[in-house]
Amino acid sequence: MSNAVKFSPSGSTVRIRIAQRAGRARIYVSDEGPGIPQEFHTRIFTKFERANFSDNQKVGGTGLGLSITKAIIEHLNGEIDFRSTEGGGTIFFVDLPSFPAMHQLAAERDSRKLASA
Repeated sequence: MSNAVKFSPSGSTVRIRIAQRAGRARIYVSDEGPGIPQEFHTRIFTKFERANFSDNQKVGGTGLGLSITKAIIEHLNGEIDFRSTEGGGTIFFVDLPSFPAMHQLAAERDSRKLASA
């Protein structure tokens, strides 16, 4: 969400939406920013990577946010991905197990820990 706000023009809209999809919760974050250059798509979740925008100096950042976000989401048995059009904004979406599924995963982890103890 912070990247959507950071890279969107002043006065534009950042939208957040949550939907249920096949037993998972999907969180959408869409912006009206410059979009992500095609040549950067394969590196976007890599540590210390930043797309080259003319205003990078004004925006700041280390290039760690999306890498950390991806690691956390994957630890929660989720997935993150995006769709972007240069000059047309970006939509990031995160799929996470719904609450009952997360509860089941936690119970399975606890039982494995007890079994190995």
